Amino acid sequence: KIKFESGYTITYGGAFEKLQQAKARLGIAVPVALLLIFIMLYFTFSSVKDGALIYTAIPLSAIGGVFALAMRGMPFSISAGVGFIALFGVAVLNGIVLISEFNRIKKEGVIKDALQLVMTGTRNRLRPVLMTAAVASLGFLPMAISNGAGAEVQRPLATVVIGGLVTATLLTLFVLPALYLLFNSKSKPEVKQRHAAAIIGVLLFCGTSVQAQNKPIGLDQAVEKALKHNRNVKGTRLGEQAAQTLRRSAFDIAKTGISADYGKFNSPNNDMRIGITQTIAFPSVYTNQRKVREAEYLAAQARTRLSEQDVRTGVRQLFYEYAVLKEREKLLVYADSIFTGFESKSNLRFERGASNVLEKTAASSQKQQIANQLRLVRHDLDIVVERFNFWLQDSLAYTPYQTTPRIQATQLADSALAVADLPQIEIAHQVTQSAYFRYRTEKSRMLPEFSAAYNNQSLRGTQLLDGREVNLTARDRFGYYGLGISIPIFFKAHTAQIAAARIDWLRARNDAELAERRLRSEWQNAQEQVLKYAENLRYYETQGLPNAETIITVADQQFVAGEIDYLQWVILAGQSIAIKSEYVNALGSYNEAVIQLLHLNNQ
Repeated sequence: KIKFESGYTITYGGAFEKLQQAKARLGIAVPVALLLIFIMLYFTFSSVKDGALIYTAIPLSAIGGVFALAMRGMPFSISAGVGFIALFGVAVLNGIVLISEFNRIKKEGVIKDALQLVMTGTRNRLRPVLMTAAVASLGFLPMAISNGAGAEVQRPLATVVIGGLVTATLLTLFVLPALYLLFNSKSKPEVKQRHAAAIIGVLLFCGTSVQAQNKPIGLDQAVEKALKHNRNVKGTRLGEQAAQTLRRSAFDIAKTGISADYGKFNSPNNDMRIGITQTIAFPSVYTNQRKVREAEYLAAQARTRLSEQDVRTGVRQLFYEYAVLKEREKLLVYADSIFTGFESKSNLRFERGASNVLEKTAASSQKQQIANQLRLVRHDLDIVVERFNFWLQDSLAYTPYQTTPRIQATQLADSALAVADLPQIEIAHQVTQSAYFRYRTEKSRMLPEFSAAYNNQSLRGTQLLDGREVNLTARDRFGYYGLGISIPIFFKAHTAQIAAARIDWLRARNDAELAERRLRSEWQNAQEQVLKYAENLRYYETQGLPNAETIITVADQQFVAGEIDYLQWVILAGQSIAIKSEYVNALGSYNEAVIQLLHLNNQ
């Protein structure tokens, strides 16, 4: 409840920080341990069916460990998590003892009936199973009741093991033989398939429940991971690299022409001519093309910044949407507790004849309605977590972790300065520059092109040189140079291309001006929205929420004292909850407005 200045946040360190880190490591260790157990079971029996049967000991043993912690009033801790891992090993060991005995009797072939086989095997292994559970339970009993140094670490571990072994032993002696009988009885194939599907479904559910404990992550870490792994950001960065590479393609000189002639073009003798020709455009063409490539590269850089900005905004939006949904969940849990207590009071009044069936039914209906809303909110939380992890696109699954659901609005710059630095404006500006220099390039192509050539040929036969006849052979070569200029005479088509390029430049310039005006308007609107919702939120924090607490407290007191009836209590309780619900709505609207403003402020 402490109000901090902008820029200040709270971070919990010390033992709390170590607890979070240990939970994160445990979230990896437990699934790995479960996977290793199943792999070892498969290697032991060379059968997925037998391994799956024994693996069913894990969920029931976990139930016993959870109930044991709840009965002793202990929260889940790291030592309790280690106890669950040890518990799974002992529970699976009992299953191995029993299934191995079943397979041994079946292999001997003395007993053909499946039911008789199960009864005999269970009777033979009853003592080893009970001894395994008893030894482990009695061995951990001193730790479970210890009060000396280190007892706070020993008690949860021992409690989990002892409580889990109770339910695991029941599974081993009753449920596991029944499942074995279902899988090995001479029933129809489709019945066996249904049995297998049921077991696999239970295992998948247990595996999902373990994996569903996503690792908590803060906003800054989530943004960092999203910028690193998000495919959209990677795509724009690759586009930026491609545009950077294309900068070297601006000076694109035409291909060099090489020609060769052979034949009787000077005398009855065969002669050969070799020529090389190179055409070069007017220098301004290459200059304008270089500016086009430079503008495209700067636009690609701005697109990369825009994609990063979109990722930051998407992660931040889902992060605080999850935080607001958690606040709504807390409110509904609070409302559910209120109407649960009222339902019990209504039932008691109805049993004593102090109220009618209408009050009793209405109280039950109100509680069911709140419970339904609570289920919907929890589904929404799962959806938000899924969308949140889609933005992160990491190999691990994460859950947003935030100590406060309200986003802190930092000091923002002036709208003109803020909009001018936006990547959207930079993209529009560079697209305009690119279109302008394309227009200049097309105009430059109307200028003359130059060509240079060199030819070398033979002139075999008798030739008159310097007033005397000389007999020339193929080794006697004659070379000469040539220069040329290309001037456009038929320029109607190219004039149309120049006009089209100019229109494209004017259109890009118009779009850039429109984008700047639109973004400036959105920035100012977003700032007004933040101020509006901040004022609304301030009302609820200073007046609305205290009034809601007062209303529900006084209403409870007066209802118990008999000063108000059921209908008046429902109206007052509904008013109190409605005020708190409106506060949550205002909180969500405020966060959305701040996030939009941060997005427009390139933060």
